Amino acid sequence: MVASQTSVSTQDANITPSIAHSLDNFKDDISLHVNKIYGNIKYIDFLVPAILGMTIMMSCMMGMGATIAGERETGELARLFMTPTSVATVIGGKIAAKLLIELVRALILIFMAVMLFKVSIKGGFLQTFIVLVIGALCFVGFGIMLSARTSTQEDYAQISLPFSMPMMFVSGVFYPIETMPWILQKLAYIFPLTYLNDAMRGVMLKGQTLGDVWLDLVVLLGFTVLFFIIGVKRFNRDV
Repeated sequence: MVASQTSVSTQDANITPSIAHSLDNFKDDISLHVNKIYGNIKYIDFLVPAILGMTIMMSCMMGMGATIAGERETGELARLFMTPTSVATVIGGKIAAKLLIELVRALILIFMAVMLFKVSIKGGFLQTFIVLVIGALCFVGFGIMLSARTSTQEDYAQISLPFSMPMMFVSGVFYPIETMPWILQKLAYIFPLTYLNDAMRGVMLKGQTLGDVWLDLVVLLGFTVLFFIIGVKRFNRDV
């Protein structure tokens, strides 16, 4: 019995070096290739441009729409329309005030992205700023359109959330649109945030010019005109 155990141990001792030698012969032939879904960039670099766009979207939609709904709820809008003031003048004044706020916000966001997250803006600061301004104008119009017939801030929140929440998750903020199911890929392109994110990433990550992202900007401007036309026509002056 002892002799048998000794024989087995001797065989194991001989086999182990043989296996190790065989593995040494194969190790040079084994390689690992990883295809990153974000390309050759860090995730934070991919994320920050879209976070800037999403922040502008939320602040413009909620800020503009909730303000109008709140003024209608408290009666301030009714008192304003007692003066000989046109709807276009009232809306124009609110747009100018909101855009000024968003310009400052955009500057702060870009500064924080560069200083805190070390994000490089390959396309230049001015072009990034212009894209954000166009996006802000678009979502200000969106907020005006949604708030045109809302009576309270609660009503506006209930109307705006079904638009804002899908945009956050379908418009390629947190992951590339190409990785989503095909039906969501199609759905993404009906939202203006998709085009803002694409333009932001093109300018900030790829170093593209405004001419390179012209299609995204044209679509954003088209949405802007559409939102303002609908908003002004639907705006209920009899408040």
